[in-house]
Amino acid sequence: MVARLQRSPAWWPISAAMLCGLIVGGPILVHQARAEMIARAHPAQTEQAAGRDRAGAGVGAPRPNATPPSADFQSDAAEKRRANAWTVGLASGLLEGTYIRFAAELAVVLNKEDDLRVLPVITPGAIQNVKDLLYLRGIDIMITQADVLEYFTKVEPIPKLANRISYITRLYHSEVHVFARQEFRTLQDLAGRRVNLHQPGTAPTLTGRIVFDRLGIPIEASYLNNAVAIEKMKTGEIDALVQVTSKPNDLFNKFKGEGFHFIPIPFSDKFADFYLPTELATADYPSLIKGDEKVDTLAVATVLAAYDWPENSDRFLRVSRFVDRLFEKFPELQKPPFHVKWKDVNLATTIPGWRRHQAVDRILTAWAANETNGARAQFNDFMRQRSSSAVDNTPEGREALFRNFMEWRARGGSLTLQQR
Repeated sequence: MVARLQRSPAWWPISAAMLCGLIVGGPILVHQARAEMIARAHPAQTEQAAGRDRAGAGVGAPRPNATPPSADFQSDAAEKRRANAWTVGLASGLLEGTYIRFAAELAVVLNKEDDLRVLPVITPGAIQNVKDLLYLRGIDIMITQADVLEYFTKVEPIPKLANRISYITRLYHSEVHVFARQEFRTLQDLAGRRVNLHQPGTAPTLTGRIVFDRLGIPIEASYLNNAVAIEKMKTGEIDALVQVTSKPNDLFNKFKGEGFHFIPIPFSDKFADFYLPTELATADYPSLIKGDEKVDTLAVATVLAAYDWPENSDRFLRVSRFVDRLFEKFPELQKPPFHVKWKDVNLATTIPGWRRHQAVDRILTAWAANETNGARAQFNDFMRQRSSSAVDNTPEGREALFRNFMEWRARGGSLTLQQR
């Protein structure tokens, strides 16, 4: 824990800046970033080279009114403190995935100078993001999947993981795609076959393994990038692949080959904990699914989660500010040009098996109190307009009627109850 609080290495801000610039700020001049990294690693050599350049230009001697070196150092230190004051690292995913787009859009909407700076970081995805959240300096928040807790219980056990991370919100649901050569019609047909689970640390590595394990179907797993794997499917080197992503996905819509299809995943009690039944249809993949055909599959929740820093610590306060700004600016994310699945996000939803972050709990508790107080005022107005003989006006009777009133409001009743 102490190690995470130490100052990040000199290269980290440059790497993060390069990644964030690639995502939301356009191309970065890599040779400039490399030059700055060299300057940070070898300041003495860089200064000697700069002195030679100045001498060659006839400016070897400093100007009489030049700023003293000590003042430059103090100014630089202050700027470093300011730049890092409210920065949070967000572990996202690969460039071709949906994680990175959501992370980039969070940065676009939430970032404000001297208030908050979200730095999206390109990563393999769901599994690696948990490890980065726990062990990589500068990472405070991640995007992962709800079923990741099972992976780190059974495959790579991490003690007390559920007590070290907590969720901020559920984002969207990702659909499980099992794409296979035509001769394989069911999941059982893939027993003992070569099935690609994308690159290590990604969502298919996580959910694909869980699906086959729960169904008791042994496979010969490979871990290539799915864009490479789909080419090997054409030659017969790989029989099927698993992709876990938001539909529709370009990997399949850009695929023009014949002799391939999606294999259905029937929903059952084996998947009732983290998954929902859903389907793939012609509207999603018109070149692969024809007419009214539907392919049953599973959907798994994507989770925005944070490390559980000690309350009121520096990193905890950074995450809390991120949460505050997310709630404040959330309506902006649900408008164009941002991803359409922001409209499916409910900041108050719960995720089975996960704990909600303290900062989110604080906001939702305040919201609930305000809602209850407002409802109580409406209820009192309702009671004042009723004849005392028409209702049970005892404290117990009023409280019972108020509960009924709240249930009625939750079912969508309008505020004109007093007119009924």
